[in-house]
Amino acid sequence: SSLSVLTMPLPGTRNAPRKFKGKSSEIEEFLDIYDRLLRQNNIISDEDKCKSITQYCSSKVKSFVKALTSYQENRWDALRQNLLDLYDADLATTKYRQKDLLKFVKESRAKPMKNLTQWKRYCRRFIPIAGYLRTKKKINEDEYATYFWAGIPKSFRAILEARLLAKDPSRDMSTPFKYEEVEKVATAYLQRDKFPSMLIDSDSEDEDGTLSDLSDESSDSDSSDSDSDDERERRKKKKKEKLKSALKKSQKKKRAAKDEDDEEDEKPAKRRPSAHSEQKKHDKVEGLIKQLNRMNLDDADYGATYYKALKIDNDIQKVVRPP
Repeated sequence: SSLSVLTMPLPGTRNAPRKFKGKSSEIEEFLDIYDRLLRQNNIISDEDKCKSITQYCSSKVKSFVKALTSYQENRWDALRQNLLDLYDADLATTKYRQKDLLKFVKESRAKPMKNLTQWKRYCRRFIPIAGYLRTKKKINEDEYATYFWAGIPKSFRAILEARLLAKDPSRDMSTPFKYEEVEKVATAYLQRDKFPSMLIDSDSEDEDGTLSDLSDESSDSDSSDSDSDDERERRKKKKKEKLKSALKKSQKKKRAAKDEDDEEDEKPAKRRPSAHSEQKKHDKVEGLIKQLNRMNLDDADYGATYYKALKIDNDIQKVVRPP
């Protein structure tokens, strides 16, 4: 049988669009389904397109549509746009502003990013906001990449920068690293077996946080996305506090026992490096990495600078070219 207005599905049947009752959140989907039905039934006349839509509308909406000039003049494109505008389709679309992206970036750079779970969570939250702004031409490609880079914690940025520059030492540093480049290097780095020892000097303030994150990562990677991020953060915080408490008690008992047995002969045990000295060491290594990446292999000071950094941290040879 030939297709026409007569073959359009009856209201309320399986293939018919759900009755439109005037909700702004439903207008775009309603019109998309109606457009598809028009094509399937080979409806090409503007008059047929205009007259057929009212059968899928509530009584109130039907009266409103029939009162529109575009409906009365059988101008389908104009009628379709009228419906989108008057039922405020934009109201149902999540809208972000540049200040929303800036706020997100500032918050993210202050949070730890020490495992793949935390990294993927950052990417999942960044893309909807920045992607929306890029689609709407509010930011360009370079700004998109710059915001993405700025949202990464400073210590992790230094690690990623060293690896990216090792791949391309002569790259133009006036242009930001592309999202795809950074995402690839970060994912590869966080999947390495030895990554916990490389990340002890992270932005997290507690020295034993890495141990807690190790146990948490295996459970986090298996947990469903249905768990809220806040719940996972609370669980992590509790585990960290328990681990810190247990470590403190254990160390206290060991010190007490050692003092009793070796009170006369033993020298006082060396104190563990403070968080301040550890951070100072980390900052020094970070500065040397940046200095080396700006130098050429044949520079007179390259070798001396390299071995100075190597003496502080053996892992330097994994991210910087040897002389």
